[in-house]
Amino acid sequence: MTRILVCAVVCCMTVSGWQSSSLPAQTAPTADAAPAEAFADDERLLPGESEKPSGPDIFGAFYGRTPCQALAKMLEVEKRSECTKAKWRMVLHCDPATRKPTTYRISGLAYRDRVGKWAIVTGTKDNPTAVVYQLDPDQQDGFLNFLRLDENVLYFLDRQGKVMVGNIDHSYAMNRLDKGRPE
Repeated sequence: MTRILVCAVVCCMTVSGWQSSSLPAQTAPTADAAPAEAFADDERLLPGESEKPSGPDIFGAFYGRTPCQALAKMLEVEKRSECTKAKWRMVLHCDPATRKPTTYRISGLAYRDRVGKWAIVTGTKDNPTAVVYQLDPDQQDGFLNFLRLDENVLYFLDRQGKVMVGNIDHSYAMNRLDKGRPE
């Protein structure tokens, strides 16, 4: 019995050694990798950002991890097939006196530090009373649109104004930062 067990272990080791040596070696990312690709997978905050953006001009700061490929296609950004998630950070600024939207700063996917104007609009295709945060409202359909579920949660909307559906690992939700960078 011991002889059979030893033979089985040796066979398993031999087969696993053969299989791993026949697979292509994985290499570490090179220094010349695209900066946006590297940024999408690290844990840095937006440039000039403290742990939690605060002040009278901050309307909200949000964070999320979304599936990569569908958003890349929608935004017409090329992404390698290995890209499975994109980390997003967004700070919405407002006029301190009126609380009306002014500017935003967002990072994620291929956008290291995109800035622009944002607006609060009403209605989606399925819900005419829905509150939508629209980045770059002066562009046709905006750059990105978010359905405001409540003060703490935003959902990405596709170009038809429908909520994007995630997968088992990542959703298309952005959550308000209340303690700085999520753990």
